[in-house]
Amino acid sequence: MPAKPALPYPLETLPTLLEAAISPERLRLLRAIGAFAYHEGQAIYLVGGAPRDLLLGLPSPDLDLVLEGAAPALAAGLAARFGGKVLVHSRFGTAKWTPPDSEALDLVSARSEAYSRPGALPAVQTGTIIQDLARRDFSINTLAMRLDGPHYGEILDPWQGYPDLQAGVIRVLHEASFTDDPTRILRAARFAARFGYRLEAGSAALIGPALAAIPAISGKRLRHELDLILAEPSAPAALQLLQDHLVLAAIHPLLDWSAADLARWEAAQPGQLSLAQRYALWLLPLDADTLQSITRRLSLDRATAQLVLQAAELNRCWPELLSPQRSVRTRNLSAFSLPSLELMRQLHAGTPQESAWRDYLEAARFIRPFTTGKRLQALGLNPGPRYQQILERLKDAWLDGELQDEQAEETLLRSLLQDGQ
Repeated sequence: MPAKPALPYPLETLPTLLEAAISPERLRLLRAIGAFAYHEGQAIYLVGGAPRDLLLGLPSPDLDLVLEGAAPALAAGLAARFGGKVLVHSRFGTAKWTPPDSEALDLVSARSEAYSRPGALPAVQTGTIIQDLARRDFSINTLAMRLDGPHYGEILDPWQGYPDLQAGVIRVLHEASFTDDPTRILRAARFAARFGYRLEAGSAALIGPALAAIPAISGKRLRHELDLILAEPSAPAALQLLQDHLVLAAIHPLLDWSAADLARWEAAQPGQLSLAQRYALWLLPLDADTLQSITRRLSLDRATAQLVLQAAELNRCWPELLSPQRSVRTRNLSAFSLPSLELMRQLHAGTPQESAWRDYLEAARFIRPFTTGKRLQALGLNPGPRYQQILERLKDAWLDGELQDEQAEETLLRSLLQDGQ
């Protein structure tokens, strides 16, 4: 688990922290938006991850702006006054304004929400900033700083998020939070692991009763949360929390996280691995039937599912594949995808087998004979299976050190053609 961050900066320094963290151009843009919103009689706030991370001294994230009013209308007004393009999602009350020569900004209308049943997507309607903050997951994500006109710099903390930042705890806002949306459990684990925080005792006690709602959550939503977890350097700590609270088994009965998984994860140093490779690394020891069941449950895309299955197969049989004979080894490994082979090389770094993986990936797979199909045809050989047999024999000879130059290949080629007559 990563070291706990330093205590947050004083809450009243949030405006100064924002101004120091973003570029002068971005700051002028925020000021202009705030002035325009004030002129329109609308309050606008910086909310969510930005206030939290600024107070923790972490790199400034995307700026999430929530408006007490119609965000699409405000975006259209900003574009009319300052130029740029607007993309509106009327159904969600959101708009993306891309000013001239600047990055896009997302504007969201403040909303309230209600859940018809555990695990269902919420019904959303326009609301106040307090209602908008009330629908969020954890107290540390409910801080807001006002941006409009003379109200610039005013801070809202209705759910005591700042004291929880000081205490280093992840706390939900109400007792039905995890039941309403069980994916929040995965987010709680991710934030706790990222910041080195602990789950507040009352919040942790709410996980058990919410487990029964997890099977109703779609694989796509669960995969999205797991994607975010696996992308973090602190993924093992998050997965361990989910294991401790029986969340992984609620997602799929055979999904878990063990000491062996942690050892394998640390050995592979997954910082250089793709997200798909991280799934493969996690699920590496499982059998094909279990993997197919899990990949279906998580709605993994086809490429990721194939990589997971192939990497597991490679993990099961690799001792048989790494023949001492380079040509045989190369032919064996060529049946597997590069991402699965690169994963195995990383997993075997520092072991006696590393050189075999590295040789294939960096050298052996690129070796080709000088002879081509066109050359064989020019020598009078009719197209057919014999083509491939000769080309493979020449390649094997190069791989096994039988050939050192093009003339030696030509001699072997003539011999093979005579033998085939």
